[in-house]
Amino acid sequence: INSKIVIVDKNYNLLFSNIQKENIYKCYELIFGVDKPCMFCFKENKTFTININRKYFEIQHILIDKSMVCIVKDISNFIKMKEELIKSQQLSLLGKLASEITHEIKNPLNSIKLKLEILKRKGKIDEEIKEIEKEIERLSQITGEYLQLGKSFTLNKENFNLKEIISKILKNYKEIFNKKGIKTVINCSENIKINGDKDKIYQVFVNLINNSIEASCSEIIIECVQNDNKVIIFIKDNGTGIKNPEKIFSPFYSEKDQGSGLGLIIAKRIVEAHLGEIEYIGKKEGYTVFKMIFPAN
Repeated sequence: INSKIVIVDKNYNLLFSNIQKENIYKCYELIFGVDKPCMFCFKENKTFTININRKYFEIQHILIDKSMVCIVKDISNFIKMKEELIKSQQLSLLGKLASEITHEIKNPLNSIKLKLEILKRKGKIDEEIKEIEKEIERLSQITGEYLQLGKSFTLNKENFNLKEIISKILKNYKEIFNKKGIKTVINCSENIKINGDKDKIYQVFVNLINNSIEASCSEIIIECVQNDNKVIIFIKDNGTGIKNPEKIFSPFYSEKDQGSGLGLIIAKRIVEAHLGEIEYIGKKEGYTVFKMIFPAN
């Protein structure tokens, strides 16, 4: 049986257990690894779900005279899968809605761009027109992200060298880095390869690097290691950090003034499509750290 079963007396002493651990005599120590009894013990015959130390358990209490039978099932994976399914359904719905709205926006946007081009040909180039062009470009970028959210994409996989693609990205950003005084460091072996869609993984790095730049950092560090059948990548920056890390993979949430809140969502979709993982590690020694894991080639 996969469930943990214990029988305890009123003082939470173990009378029986199907878990074998030496020198542990209290049920709450044995099952949950905590140092005091649960608040709900010995209250009533009941089945309920609790969250202890970020794990979910389904617990069934059966009171018998002065003792209690406690049957505990770890349902953390089930809860996680359920939450991921709900998020996936919500994201799919949002994506379809965003795509429909975006198509409606793009038509008048293209018309405005065309009119501006006509004005420029007539020699009417001034600061106002430049500002309008800048805003159109920003809107085009946002609508492009909305379209990506709504699309299902296929991966054009190939074997490629990870350090080469990182070096290419940093080379393309060289002018911006010089202008903003950002130092870059790559700690990545020459031999690490990934089998994946090069363009889409390129986009993941671009999204994360853009976030670092917009966080007013002065240093970006990219580290790659291969551990057995996994490639682990850390992207670090010493910028302003993230205020609400629990929300960063939520649709349309952004801590930037003009952000769409879709960059990290799209990055997450791409990484997971490669059977990988992406997570925000936190602030470590003054650096904001993101971690990605891809299957090794």
